Amino acid sequence: MLRLILTSLIFVCVFDPADKIIGLKLPLFLFSVLFIFTSIKRRLLDKNAVLYVILMLAIPIFSMFYYYLFDGRSENEALAVFKSYLFIVLLIVILINKVDLSSIFFKTLTLLSIVIIIIFSVTQIIPISIPFLARYGILNGNYILGTRTYGSFSYFFVFYTTSPMLVFPIAYFVYKIRNSIGKMKVKYYILLIINIVAMFLCGTRNNILIAIALPVIMFFFYSKRKSLYLFVFLTLIVIFVQINFDVILQMFNTEDISNNQKLSYLADYIDLFSDIRILLFGQGIGAYHYFFGFGASVSQTELSFLEILRNFGLVGGSVILGLLLIPILHLGVPNGKHYITLAYTAYLVMSFTNPFLISSSGMLVLSFVLSTTTFCFNKHQKLNKCGKLIDLSQGLAH
Repeated sequence: MLRLILTSLIFVCVFDPADKIIGLKLPLFLFSVLFIFTSIKRRLLDKNAVLYVILMLAIPIFSMFYYYLFDGRSENEALAVFKSYLFIVLLIVILINKVDLSSIFFKTLTLLSIVIIIIFSVTQIIPISIPFLARYGILNGNYILGTRTYGSFSYFFVFYTTSPMLVFPIAYFVYKIRNSIGKMKVKYYILLIINIVAMFLCGTRNNILIAIALPVIMFFFYSKRKSLYLFVFLTLIVIFVQINFDVILQMFNTEDISNNQKLSYLADYIDLFSDIRILLFGQGIGAYHYFFGFGASVSQTELSFLEILRNFGLVGGSVILGLLLIPILHLGVPNGKHYITLAYTAYLVMSFTNPFLISSSGMLVLSFVLSTTTFCFNKHQKLNKCGKLIDLSQGLAH
């Protein structure tokens, strides 16, 4: 039953991130949380996982009280943002019920890639469908259709809001390619190409660069002949840059609207952090601020890590950022899950200039990564290498 609920929740988070189509994200989340209390098994859990979740929730809660104490009369989105942080509780749900979400996660995201390719194909084969599909995507907040131009090069894109999550099936299928032979290897190559193509079709610089860089880095990571591999790769990069130099130059041109807006945010953040109170404790979770680069008051910008510092200051923000970086510390641990850690690292890199990290989907990703690489459940309920286990059933019995 829980597996069905979590599968449905993953599906909703991936395909309906704004929760406007079905409206089942919160009910499914609440149903899944109930399994923390209704499971009849002995509840052995890594105490570090419990501490992790407590910290990830305590800082936003403190920030809400702090905000209302200093600026309670102003409009804010504190509850909406905090609802995203709540999804980190899924880590406890996954660990305490010993649910492996890997297969569900990769299959759902590969399905997303197929959907992106289908939408793109329909728009190219039946152009009159573009206005309808574009309106549907905007109304439901799940994807955007458009055309992007760099110099003389223009292309049509289908940007799905949750497309950055595609780094995980890309990393997974690279891993499977390196550990399979024959027909299975061909199958994984096809699935890898599907996910890479989907990321390209999303059209953002972020998606395109990571879709290229992640497989290259992973093949290098697993390669036994790293020097030769690096030489060939660098040679191809030089050739590619020479052929497409004008287009690449336009992609990173500071006069580009998107680039210019992100750079203009920096001046606003510098001005904000010149206030020692904001620098140390932030403005409060969900607080609005007028950004001259955007020309309006917003509760969140695209610069996720600076937003964390704006919300929580150095005191709380450094803790949140530290918690987000913990899975990367396990890259050198021989647990066979390097591909997930590498994918998560790519996901964080993309989050530098995109707002999807602090969201229900972002917390779902974090819960999945932590349950797979950092904290782990033991099917035989024995003390394992993840840390000391605590028995929750004892507390519930009293």
